[in-house]
Amino acid sequence: MANMGEGLYTLDSRGLVTYINPAAERLFGWLGAELLGRKMHDMTHYQHPDGTPFPADECAGLQVLQKGTVLSDYEEVFIRKDGTFFPVVYSSSPIMSDGGIVGLVVVFRDMTAHKQAEEALRRSREELRTLAARLQAAREEERTQLAREIHDELSGTLTALKMDLSLLPDRVAKDHKLFLEKLSSMSELIDRTLARVHTIVTELRPVVLDKLGLVAAIEWQAGEFHERSGIVCEL
Repeated sequence: MANMGEGLYTLDSRGLVTYINPAAERLFGWLGAELLGRKMHDMTHYQHPDGTPFPADECAGLQVLQKGTVLSDYEEVFIRKDGTFFPVVYSSSPIMSDGGIVGLVVVFRDMTAHKQAEEALRRSREELRTLAARLQAAREEERTQLAREIHDELSGTLTALKMDLSLLPDRVAKDHKLFLEKLSSMSELIDRTLARVHTIVTELRPVVLDKLGLVAAIEWQAGEFHERSGIVCEL
């Protein structure tokens, strides 16, 4: 028991300490001599983390003295000599003699590192959820912007082309020169529309990124920025 990595202590039938191993001394901050003959609950288990009192008759570990059944892997908090709390998982087993319960033995492990790892994992998952939400919001914003551009620019252009097409027969009948002018303007409008479609596609996924790689794509983007804003951009 003295060489166990886990903390261990034994109590008599009144809950008084009869033995405490070195690992438990280190975890509690008490020397065995300071605890022997004293009520363990009053020294290391007397209060809840929120500061409310923790009566001994509510302690699951001490109830083993009355019930006689083993309590295994029970999660709780113990209190150090300096008053700080630390999470533990412990098992409490009755000590039997001549058919009766004469005490109990408690074995416990400090779960501080485990709880810290759980908290770090929880924070990491929360950060991932937040990042995923931001990515989704950015994706929705991009889709909204694309839909707006398509609606405002392409839909308007196609509507104008449709109207021009509906007027062409009348133009042919009235004035051949006007008809040719309208065809020319429609052709220019189609060219601008195609150019705009190319621009939208390029903004969504620059072809240079796939063909020439990231550096070339950044150079292209810097050039586009300079052309639009007039601000010199050095890469």
